Amino acid sequence: MTVGISMLSGRNVVEVGALIEDKLASLENQIPLGMNLDIIYNQPQEVDQSVAGFVTNTVEALIIVVVVLLAFMGLRVGLIIGAVLMITVAGSWR
Repeated sequence: MTVGISMLSGRNVVEVGALIEDKLASLENQIPLGMNLDIIYNQPQEVDQSVAGFVTNTVEALIIVVVVLLAFMGLRVGLIIGAVLMITVAGSWR
């Protein structure tokens, strides 16, 4: 038997995934012998990994840009432009 669970619009996929995992864990001792509960595709885990990868890539890109600015524009101008870039990215976050 296969059960598919779809997320509602406006809900956090990772939070709903944690709730589902908790519910499956509570049902574990009620499963008859010979039956298993297996997750085929864990969308919350995939979403969490994608977001973590995006954050890592964004931080790496910002560091590279600031280093290049410092190398080619000098310390003072590089720090000013780098700070403005950081403020812009922080302001657009969420």
